[in-house]
Amino acid sequence: MKNNNTLATASGSDRPAAMPARPGNCEETWRTLFRLLPVGVSIMDSRGRMQGLNPALEQILGLSSDDILNGRYRDRRYLQPDGQPYEAASFPTTRAMREQTTIRQEVIGIVKEDGNTIWVEVSAAPLPFADAACVTVTVDITDLKQAREAADANLHFAEAVADNVTSMLGYWSRDLRCAFANRAYLTWFGRTPEQMRGIRMEELLGPELFSLNRPYIEAVLRGENPQFERLLTKADGERCYVWAQYIAHRVDGEVQGFFVIITDITDFKRQQELQASERQYRRLAEDMPLFIATGEPDGTLTYVNQVLASAFSLTQADMTGLNFYTLLTPADQAMVRGKLAALTPDSPLETHEETHPRADGSTVYLRWTNRAFFDAQGRMTGFQSVGQDITALKRGEQALHDLNRQLEQRVAERTRKLDSTCDELRLRNRQFQSLAADLVQTEDRERRRIARILHDNQQQLLVAAKLTVSRMAARSPDPGVQDMATELMAILGECIDGARALTMELAPPIFRDAGFAAGMHWLARWMQEKHDLTVAVECDTALPGLTEETSLTLFHAVRELLFNIVKHSEAKCARLRLFASAAGLTIVVSDSGCGFDPGHAITRQQTFGLFNIRERLALLNGTMTVNSQPGHGAEITLQVPAAGEDAADTDAVFPPDTTASPKGRPARANRHRIRLLVVDDHAVLRQGLVQLLGKEPDMEIVGEAVDGLDAVEKAQALRPDVTLMDVSMPRLNGLEATRRITAELPQIRIIGLSMHARDEMAEEMLAAGAKAYLVKSCPMDEILAAVRAL
Repeated sequence: MKNNNTLATASGSDRPAAMPARPGNCEETWRTLFRLLPVGVSIMDSRGRMQGLNPALEQILGLSSDDILNGRYRDRRYLQPDGQPYEAASFPTTRAMREQTTIRQEVIGIVKEDGNTIWVEVSAAPLPFADAACVTVTVDITDLKQAREAADANLHFAEAVADNVTSMLGYWSRDLRCAFANRAYLTWFGRTPEQMRGIRMEELLGPELFSLNRPYIEAVLRGENPQFERLLTKADGERCYVWAQYIAHRVDGEVQGFFVIITDITDFKRQQELQASERQYRRLAEDMPLFIATGEPDGTLTYVNQVLASAFSLTQADMTGLNFYTLLTPADQAMVRGKLAALTPDSPLETHEETHPRADGSTVYLRWTNRAFFDAQGRMTGFQSVGQDITALKRGEQALHDLNRQLEQRVAERTRKLDSTCDELRLRNRQFQSLAADLVQTEDRERRRIARILHDNQQQLLVAAKLTVSRMAARSPDPGVQDMATELMAILGECIDGARALTMELAPPIFRDAGFAAGMHWLARWMQEKHDLTVAVECDTALPGLTEETSLTLFHAVRELLFNIVKHSEAKCARLRLFASAAGLTIVVSDSGCGFDPGHAITRQQTFGLFNIRERLALLNGTMTVNSQPGHGAEITLQVPAAGEDAADTDAVFPPDTTASPKGRPARANRHRIRLLVVDDHAVLRQGLVQLLGKEPDMEIVGEAVDGLDAVEKAQALRPDVTLMDVSMPRLNGLEATRRITAELPQIRIIGLSMHARDEMAEEMLAAGAKAYLVKSCPMDEILAAVRAL
C-alpha cells in the first residue's frame, strides 16, 4: 500500500548530499556516529521528504539508500501488532510533526516483497529546522517478537499440559504464596484462579493441616525434596489419600520457591485394603467349621476350604476346578440347577438341603446357602456357598418327633388313670424332662461345633424348645398335658435365664450390638440390681472406636473396680466417666469411700486386682493411673488407644426409657389379617415362630428374613404390617435394620425380639424406631398380644 508519509530511516551513504549540513566543528563526529549507530535513523524535512538515513536502516528494510530516498518503501504494506493495516495518518513520523510531540516505541509490521514480515519499533521526534523537521529511530525487533511469541506459545502449551494432568501441580514462592496452580489444584480446593493467586499456604490448608505439613515445608526451603502421604478432605467433603512431593526451585544456588506435585492414590490404597480383606476372608474361611466354596456360573469350583475338601476325602487342589454337580445325586443335581437358575440380582440368595449316601449305607444331610453375584447387565458372574452338616440335627428332629409321638401315646394312656396313678405320672414327667434336657444339650453341643461364632446359640435353642413345647400343648386339649407342658416351659425359662446370666458374666453381647457406652450403662444398672451400688455414668456423645478385645478387657476392668468399691470402699455410690482424649479413650472410676494406699494395693497381686488390671491394659498399649489415699476416696483412670478413624461409637448417650408396652393400646380394627415378616438368623427359632404365628386365624406370614440386610430387602418388597425383628444378626444387626426400615417405610410397625433382657436393649431398639420390645423367652401370648396391639 502507498503511504504519503514515510517510515523515515537513513542510508549509510557517504555522499555529502545525503546529510544536511550543520555548522560547527563537530560535524564530522556526528556524521561518524550517525553511520555507526546499530539502529536505523532517518531525517525528514517539513514536506515529508527523506533527507538522510544511516546504513542500519538499509539493512533493516532490505533496500538500498537510493531506493529508500526514492520512496520505494512506500510500496510496502504496514501492519499493526494485531495484523490490521496501519493507516498513513497514524505513522509516528506524521503524528510527531503534526502534533509536535515525541512518539515512542510504536510497533509496526512491514511486509516485504518476498512475503516475509519484519517487525520494527519506531520512535519519532520533531526538530526545529525546515530541512530537518523530524528524526525517526527504527529498531528491528523481529527476533525479539518471535522469541516472545515462542515463549508465550511454550507457556500456553505448558499450562495446557498442566491443566490436563490428573495430579495437582502448583508453585509456591519462598514466602509461601501461591504463584501457579493447575486445574486439578483449583478443583480440589474449590478455588478460582483469581482466588488462588497470591493466597498464603496456611490460609488454603487451614492451621491444622498446615501444622502437619510444616516439617516438609521447612525441609524444601532448605533445599531438600521431601515426599509424604496424607489423608485430605476435598472441598466437596470427600476423604482421599494423596502422595505429595515438594521440589525445591533454586536460582544461583538459592531456593526461591518450590513446586508441589500431589497425586491422588485413593484407588491404590483401596486396592491394598481389598487385597488385605481378601486375605482375611481366606483365613476366616479356613478357620471356620463350615463348608465354604466359590464357583463360576456353570458350577466349576474356584475355591473350597479345607473343611469341605476333607468332607469329600479330597484335597483342596483336587476340588478346585471340579464341577460341583458331579458330587450330587441325580435328583439333587436337578433341584440345585433349578434353584440357582431362579436367582436374580433382586433375589440372589437361596437355601437348600442335600443328601449324600455313605459307603456304610448311612446318609449325610447338608444344608447350603448360595449367594449369586451379577454384573451390571444382570448376568450371573459367580456364586458363593456356605454349608453345614445337619445330620445330627436331622436325627435330633426325628428323635424329637418320635419322642413327641411316644409322649402323646403315654399321656393319653396315663390321663385315663390320672386319679389313681399320680405318682406314676410324676415319674413319667421327670423322665420326659430328662429326655428333653438331654436332647437340648445334644443339639446345642452339635450347633456349637458347627457355628461357634454365632451369638447366644444355646439360648436360641432353648427358646426354640420352649416354642416346641408350647405348640405341643396347643395341639392337645388334655389338661394334664397342658399342666406338664407349663411345668416344662418353666424349667426351660430358668435354663434361659441361667444361660443369659452366664453370657452377661463372661462377655455381654450388648457391647457388640449397642456399643461400648451402652454396655457401661448396662453395667451400672447391673451393679445397682446385684450389689446395691449406685453408679452415675457420664460419657461423651461420641467415643472413639474400640476392638472387641479392648471392649471386653475394659468391661472386666471396670467391673473389677466397681466390685472393689462394693467390697472395700464402704461407699454406696460411684462415678463412671468416659470421654475421648488424645490418647484414645479415657475411663475414670471414682468413689468417696475410705480410700487406700496405691503402692501397697498394686504391688500385692491379690489385693483389689489392680495389678492384674494394669498388666492387661499394658498388653493393649493402655495405662492405669491410681489416685487415692486412706480416708479420701479413690480415682482410677484407664486409658487405651482407639481402634482407628473409621470406628466410632455414636450411641454413647442413651435416650430416655420410652419402652412401649402392648398392653392398654387400642386393638387393630379387624378388617384384614395381619401381615407378618419374621426376621431371625436362627433357622430353628424362626421356623418355630412362623409355625406358631401362622396358625393364628388373624395373622398371615408373608415372609422370612435371615439377617438385617435381608430384612430391609423383604420389607421393601413385601410391605408387611408388622415385623418381628431379632437384634443380634450377621451382616446387619436388628438395630440398624430397624432404623433403615422405619426411615423409609414408617408405616411398618416393628417389634424387637431378642435374647437380651428388657433393660439391656429395649432403649436402643425403641430409639431405633421399634414400637415394642419383647424377650424371646416370654410367653407366646405376650408376642401375640403385642402383634395384635400394633
